[in-house]
Amino acid sequence: MGLDAKSMVERLLFHATPEGYPKDFPVVSKYQIPLLPKVSLSDIPEALIAFDDRRRAASPSQTGLHFYRDDRKFAGPLIEPVKWVDRFASFKCTLTPDVTIAKGMPEYLRISNTVHSRDAGAVWSHHGLKVIPSLRWVSQEDYDFVFAGIEMGSVVAVSNYGSYLEPEAKIIFEQGLDALISTLEPKGIILFGKLYPRLTDIVQDRTQLFPRPPITSTFRTTPAKPHESSETDFTLFD
Repeated sequence: MGLDAKSMVERLLFHATPEGYPKDFPVVSKYQIPLLPKVSLSDIPEALIAFDDRRRAASPSQTGLHFYRDDRKFAGPLIEPVKWVDRFASFKCTLTPDVTIAKGMPEYLRISNTVHSRDAGAVWSHHGLKVIPSLRWVSQEDYDFVFAGIEMGSVVAVSNYGSYLEPEAKIIFEQGLDALISTLEPKGIILFGKLYPRLTDIVQDRTQLFPRPPITSTFRTTPAKPHESSETDFTLFD
């Protein structure tokens, strides 16, 4: 990638905004989280596909890009988001990077990772991409900063993929989903993962839930190129 080691260290240590970050972009809360533009129901894609599988999308104009991958896979778009604008421009929307927020991680790192994700979203939004914020939490203490920077009534995305079979993680997700709806009153929520009855009970008529399961091989129209994964595969948050 084009970012030198010194620039990367400075960005991580001092939270310098990435290249292409718009001057005077609005921020909110004591955490200085970018306030992303409101997303409407018409912006919800028919399907989601991983950003590094995007060449396999049958209909990019109806497909959204997600980052529900290992952090190392999307270090490039996260650190240098402006360089990815042209690569993502043909897609209906782009979710903000799903940077790790893990149980046991110090709060300052959970906050920092959330801000890094929204910074990338701010760059993409400023350059004309439709950006849907992807929200993640691991405790009730995360709500304050995770829900910050989201317009009331905006569409958001969440994921329970890989965690809905773990009892504790499942409860944490359900509690957070309930809090999200109460706090932000989203018009719609994109769910990447599994929809099950308890989630339907939580949502009821409070909002609309749009399940978007992981894309299977039936969606693929062209084989992946051998070098495709190498464009982002370097370590950021080990």
